[in-house]
Amino acid sequence: MSDSLTIGIAGVTFSIRATDRNTLITPPNDPVYQSFLLTQKPDNVDIHVQVAQAPEDFSKEIKLPRLFDGSGAWQLYGNDNDYMITLNPDKRAAPLWAITADPGFTQLSATANASLVRHSKGPPVVPCPITYPLDQIILFHHMANRHGMIVHCAGLDYQGRGIIFPGPSGAGKSSVSQLLQHADGLVLLSDDRMVIRQENNQHHIYGTPWAGDAKIAVNRRSRLEAICFLTQGDENRLARLAPNQALDRLLPVASLPWYAKEVVPQMLDFCGELLQQVPAFELQFTLDHGLVDILADLLPDT
Repeated sequence: MSDSLTIGIAGVTFSIRATDRNTLITPPNDPVYQSFLLTQKPDNVDIHVQVAQAPEDFSKEIKLPRLFDGSGAWQLYGNDNDYMITLNPDKRAAPLWAITADPGFTQLSATANASLVRHSKGPPVVPCPITYPLDQIILFHHMANRHGMIVHCAGLDYQGRGIIFPGPSGAGKSSVSQLLQHADGLVLLSDDRMVIRQENNQHHIYGTPWAGDAKIAVNRRSRLEAICFLTQGDENRLARLAPNQALDRLLPVASLPWYAKEVVPQMLDFCGELLQQVPAFELQFTLDHGLVDILADLLPDT
């Protein structure tokens, strides 16, 4: 524990510091975050997070319009100049976290409910706010106009080249990931959510700490070579999709800020360019090892 932590997700660096230097910050409890904790000071910090303790009677008066309600557990408020995220699973109580952000989501102030703060013989201890779901919400907005997005997909790396498997819950992402996990030379990066970023005119995929049922979360980057939309069937078969067909399949599983009218055109352009540059397929699959052979054809030796 210290008064600061550094976390890196998808090439985006978070610096988390306590406003009071006498306050300690604990790393995320979930062990999948271990490989995303940075032990060396990075050259650049993308997102600065200042963490403060709330007073005992903490209640946040919110004057911003509500933009989104995330399944009742978290809420997003905002306008052209300011944003606020609240983590509030119990509507009868004050939020556990209230995080304010600038429009670019680079400067954040996180206020912790007093119930989260531990007091013992030493200094007060506050948990790290950069954990699910808050880190995902922040990163989603930070990348919205920086050529990146979060996609509900599994993904793998083979010698620096990657394939993703987009699909909604129940499509088979975790099952396919568990099967491929034992294939020679393949490294599974995630079984539930990944980040796609355009860098130097190429698209790369990143593993994230937001694992699914297979608990696969690897902090690694790979050049995206193919997109395979999963369909359960009675054989393993690939069918090439035209970019417009692939776009219809991608949008339902991509995290896009539909409420931010100034950003949506940029995100749609990003999706269109992605599907012009990276081939997309429908992958009908069965859970047998013939699936590995089909995928090997998409990643030939170079």
